[in-house]
Amino acid sequence: MKILLSPRLLLIFLSIWLAKAGAVHSQDSTKQTASIPVSATISLANEGISIIPAFSLGEPAVLTSFSAGNRFRFEPEFYFSAEGDPWAFLLWVRYDLLRHERFSFQIGMHPGYTFLKSEGNDDETVTEVVKILAGELSARYRVTDSFDMGLYYLRGGGLDGASPRESHYLSFSTALPGLNLTRGLHLTFLPQIYYLKIDDTDGFYAASTLSLGLDDFPLTLSSVINKIIDSDITGNPDPLWNISLNYSIRF
Repeated sequence: MKILLSPRLLLIFLSIWLAKAGAVHSQDSTKQTASIPVSATISLANEGISIIPAFSLGEPAVLTSFSAGNRFRFEPEFYFSAEGDPWAFLLWVRYDLLRHERFSFQIGMHPGYTFLKSEGNDDETVTEVVKILAGELSARYRVTDSFDMGLYYLRGGGLDGASPRESHYLSFSTALPGLNLTRGLHLTFLPQIYYLKIDDTDGFYAASTLSLGLDDFPLTLSSVINKIIDSDITGNPDPLWNISLNYSIRF
């Protein structure tokens, strides 16, 4: 599948690269690291899949996320189609209530915007901006140094009477030990089962994320696979999957 990047998306790539170059130059000049950790990830996927794996854009997408802070963090996410049209903007604020060696508990919330396209008069494409608000609870327990498991709950919905009015997402996930394929090359497997309720419909799903990467190398290749177990929520193919190329940097 051929993906063409618009000038707007090229500008996003260029901005992240310039910011990284500026951070490196600043560190070389002052010999000091920033007091507030800052990182960014940009992903190019053949199918845009959201934080809830049952939802997709239905076309190739560019997903960007940023993180600034330590225990208290600002972590905005910006999703675009491959042509540069906005899909969703999520302005996450997160705080680690508990952060111990084995157990962690996090809360978070975001105001956000989703951009819904429809056909208007004279076959013109009309974009509706829907305001959303969501909150999350996340708990993880590290069983061993290479295995942990966690519960995640997300509640959200549209504001000003927008649809869906209310949604609930409850997930149980594990992080299995990474498989070392060759020297420096590793494969990780992150499975989850979850319950999703949207207004008066609900369902059970299974999903997993596979990631292939090299030690100390910013590029990774990953895939998300989502499968319906039992659901009356309609709108997405089954199974739903994607492949994405991810570039992560730390300032």
